[in-house]
Amino acid sequence: MTGGKLSNSFDCSKIPVRFVNHIQNFGILIGVEKKSHLISHVSENIETAFGVPGHTLLGKSIFLPELAPPLKKIAYFIQQDTQKLSSQEPIDTDEDHELIFHKQDKYDLFEWLFFKKKPENEMNNSFHKITLLYERLRRSGMSTDAVQSICEELKSIFLFDKVLIYRFRSDGHGEVIGEARDDSMEDYLGLRFPASDVPPQVRETYLLNPLRFIQNAYDSPIQILSLSDQPALDLTDCLLKGVSPVHQDYIRAMNLTTSLSLALIVQDKLWGLLCFHHRTPKELPYPARSLIHFTSQLLGMLIEIHEDETKINLELEVKKKLLHIAHFDDTKPKDFIDIFITFTTKLLKILNADGCCISYQGKIEVSGKTPPLAFLHGLIDWLAEGPLMGSEYFFTDHLIEKYPQVKEFIHLAAGIMAYRISPGKKEMIVWFRADQITNVHWGGNPNRAEMMLSEGGLSPHHSFSLYVETVYGKSVPWLPEEILTANEIQDFMKKVIIERLYVEKRIIEGEVLQFQLAVDAVKNGIFILSSDKKILWCNSYFSQVFQDQGDIKGHSFVHVLQRAKADYLFPEVDEQQNGLCEHEVGFGEDPKKFLMFYLNAYTIELIGERRYIGVAYDMTNIKETTEKLKKLNEQKDNFLRMAAHDLRNPLASILMSASILKSQNVEVNAAKKLNEIIERQGQFMLAMLNKFVDISVLQNIEINEKKEQTQLQKFFDEITAANKILFDAKGINLRTAFRFETQEAFMDRIKIKQVIENLLSNAIKYSYPDTTVVFKVHATKNQLYVEVEDQGLGIPLEEQDRIFMPLANLSPKPTGNESSTGVGLSICKKMIQSLHGEMGFTSTPQKGSKFYFKIPF
Repeated sequence: MTGGKLSNSFDCSKIPVRFVNHIQNFGILIGVEKKSHLISHVSENIETAFGVPGHTLLGKSIFLPELAPPLKKIAYFIQQDTQKLSSQEPIDTDEDHELIFHKQDKYDLFEWLFFKKKPENEMNNSFHKITLLYERLRRSGMSTDAVQSICEELKSIFLFDKVLIYRFRSDGHGEVIGEARDDSMEDYLGLRFPASDVPPQVRETYLLNPLRFIQNAYDSPIQILSLSDQPALDLTDCLLKGVSPVHQDYIRAMNLTTSLSLALIVQDKLWGLLCFHHRTPKELPYPARSLIHFTSQLLGMLIEIHEDETKINLELEVKKKLLHIAHFDDTKPKDFIDIFITFTTKLLKILNADGCCISYQGKIEVSGKTPPLAFLHGLIDWLAEGPLMGSEYFFTDHLIEKYPQVKEFIHLAAGIMAYRISPGKKEMIVWFRADQITNVHWGGNPNRAEMMLSEGGLSPHHSFSLYVETVYGKSVPWLPEEILTANEIQDFMKKVIIERLYVEKRIIEGEVLQFQLAVDAVKNGIFILSSDKKILWCNSYFSQVFQDQGDIKGHSFVHVLQRAKADYLFPEVDEQQNGLCEHEVGFGEDPKKFLMFYLNAYTIELIGERRYIGVAYDMTNIKETTEKLKKLNEQKDNFLRMAAHDLRNPLASILMSASILKSQNVEVNAAKKLNEIIERQGQFMLAMLNKFVDISVLQNIEINEKKEQTQLQKFFDEITAANKILFDAKGINLRTAFRFETQEAFMDRIKIKQVIENLLSNAIKYSYPDTTVVFKVHATKNQLYVEVEDQGLGIPLEEQDRIFMPLANLSPKPTGNESSTGVGLSICKKMIQSLHGEMGFTSTPQKGSKFYFKIPF
């Protein structure tokens, strides 16, 4: 036989509180082994209650006829099949006791509680009052006054000396947010208590059993006797569960005898505690116990409803602000950041933040009150390498504790909340709060809440008198609803940025590929020079002209021509104006052979260097090939339109706007609009030029197939979703008709996707709003058939034989003034042919066109 030895050094921060070898003194505990029905555990006070020494019962069958009548009653219930017994309600009650059953894997536990039965009408009256209280609070909400009212009414209903509501803060500490008490009792309202007062394992226990009852903190614990081979029992569900000496001292230090605390569960987490205190021993029979438990559940529900409503209202307010930003849906990611930062003033108010910075693509934009950029770069490096490494967000109200470098700027960034906004390592949004010197009211000195005893135990509070702590270097804590709101903003930004990155990447990749195929289609030399006239890139035709000189990339353009005995003088281009210049040179020993170079110079802001792009035409035997020269000139014009023509119109807009701004009588609003035109057209020009910066990638695009296993439904759904935005923007209906006889296929998904998106893009360009485009797909085990049919302009009969020719320059023009290079369909057909497929079309002028292709699997 063993008994649980108690120690004054019982350390409740380390010993599990569920497995204890003692109980409280208001009842008896009996454990019966399930398989053998032998009595395995009894509390030592069974002899006082039933007149039978506890050690004489251990190992005996619960069904022995000579056992005391209370034990026979337990035997009777075991015979009735314990599977049908409830573990919540008493299975037997009398005027002076309750019998409660607890089912465990190995044991059946029975608690014999010495509680007197309460009058039924008294409980009914209390239940009615609780119902009325709930209805009133449901209508009025959970304000500070409402919380105080709850405590006062519960004190009146259940007749305790003190009732309080205790909330766990985000920093782990607790705070009394509502209290009703007798006048002679100490006031704890508004006081904080250190997190160590309710250790982690105790908080976990509250989630398993939300009710914790101590009837008399001055009673001595009762040992549980057991056979030597029996482990300690799990008393989590038992009302009699023993109390640690530390907890007893804690209750006594508050001049209390009885303490009842119930978990307030909100969103499956421990939000706080509902506590009932009394200065004299108080019984808690089942009807009162269950009603108080029911009350705590209602209160948790009300808190959850209140927090959900607060969260929803904040989300709605934030979404209204974000909708204004989302309106700018045609901007690039970088431009979007510039737009977003102008809207942060209202978002700062919602989040109660003082400032904000956004780090994106190596640049930092700020709004409100923030530390200087030099500090922000260091902070973002630290966040990227530390708190946000492998995490989506980080927040603190005490940054100096984790990042001492903030000391100089504590008045601007005592607290921060940081969220990632894109896959980039240092791309994030950071919200700032200034420091706020505050006086925190504690119930006793928190720094002495955990003084270690010589035996290694914990010392409880010996005083709960007001202790005022002045806190420096911290900001107002970030509230849960503010953290959720910031997360909503993060989700919005990530979604918009990723979508825009995808669209921009798709456009650039498509146009680069179009450029390469266009260059291959015309037998001319294409080259790009650096600011110091070195050859950065050239196509294969241009390389063949100088093939006897080997690889010419990286060499001086002038020297290459000189070595080839070309009579050439590099033209000077006006540095102040992006000009188009033309120069003709003789080439080699043959005076009849010469090249003509067309150079367009432009500056790229991101790298701060000038680039030259040129086209060289071999004009040998020009007199015999006048018609060929004319055709080549047309092709030259088409190509230069791709590289330069789209730059002239925005340049004209910029010059005209600048000219108007020079006048003296320009209104403020008009000036603002003109500045916007200049900025928008400048951005457009930069975007056009950026697409031609690194043309060297063109020669690395492979024509070979790159097949991979593809889930067809998902593949075509993603294409549809990505393009539907473009259809919706122009008011064109997109209807799909997919039929899959096989769910997967081994195919070159990149090329197929590019072809389909080109066909869908053309359908948008050449269709009017309020028309319908039908996107059909039929996949069998051996073949894929795709069809895009529109109700657009159609193609004139006399031009249909040129539809797949590069730079065909057909008469139908996009209905929404969209741009078109004239090489898209040529690219599509070449791609389909490279996949061993076929591509065709049918078209009726003014009624629409249908383009289709089929490829084998």
